[in-house]
Amino acid sequence: MTPVARSRLIILIAAAGGLLFFLHLLGVTTNAEAWMLKKIAGQEAKLAEAGRSLRATMSAPFRINAVLQENDALRSENAALSVEVARLTTVQEENAELEKLLGYTKKLKKTPVIARVLARTPEAGTHTILLDRGTDDGIAPDMPVVASDGVLIGKIFKAERTTSIALLLTDTRSRVGASVQNSARTQGVIQGKRGLSLEMRLIPQNEEITTGDMIITSGIEPMTPRGLLIGRITAVETQEKSPFKTATITTPIALDRLDVVAIPFP
Repeated sequence: MTPVARSRLIILIAAAGGLLFFLHLLGVTTNAEAWMLKKIAGQEAKLAEAGRSLRATMSAPFRINAVLQENDALRSENAALSVEVARLTTVQEENAELEKLLGYTKKLKKTPVIARVLARTPEAGTHTILLDRGTDDGIAPDMPVVASDGVLIGKIFKAERTTSIALLLTDTRSRVGASVQNSARTQGVIQGKRGLSLEMRLIPQNEEITTGDMIITSGIEPMTPRGLLIGRITAVETQEKSPFKTATITTPIALDRLDVVAIPFP
């Protein structure tokens, strides 16, 4: 562009600017200016919305990550609380059992050994529990094992230095001399019935027994004292031409839920 042409262009732009300014002062361009401002404002709003959307899109992964971290923290906290509730419930249940055992032990001349149940083996016909006390604590085979207020639940079957195995009354190998608390003090033998229940056998046919009668240990075994509660009669079965009848016995203890037991010394 030549100098003359450039000068003419500058003069033309200046004149146009002066004319627009003059028209602005007169108010001629007010509508046009309002229209231009509206268009520009619309574009600015769109640009602002696009900016916000872009920022939201860019920050979304960070927000999601924060939410996931918060959820993980809440899950961990919930798991910890659940563990604590389970622990406190277990402690409460054990304390309740211990209180009942302590009430029983106060009646004994010798302080019994309190043992915790470490494991149980509820196999078909075989019911045993593993205890955390053994020969170092004075435990020996054939010692009675009681729960709650002095309910017989089994006998020591095998003893090691620090542990022992108790044979529960429901075990098919279990045998305990028993007596009915009636006027005749009817005698019999308690044994496990297929690991499910208890039976009192060798009851003379001429002895009168009824459902609800209480069954206790007879004391004929040297390690087991007389008077330990075993359970109550829930059914009586009589067989013709047999000199003996059989009674079904129900124990008041849930043998599959034992946590703490006592082993009294003879």
